[in-house]
Amino acid sequence: VNKLRTQKGIIIDYELEEGASHFWQDHIPAVERRVGAYLDKRLEEKPA
Repeated sequence: VNKLRTQKGIIIDYELEEGASHFWQDHIPAVERRVGAYLDKRLEEKPA
């Protein structure tokens, strides 16, 4: 993430889910909430 942030025009928005593996086992509801919130936020933004 830090390496990507050094690139011009790149905005990284992320949250860590403690205890989640790459399969997200036992963390699916939290992931769904975060993805939904992200999509709601992005869809509300007006194009530049």
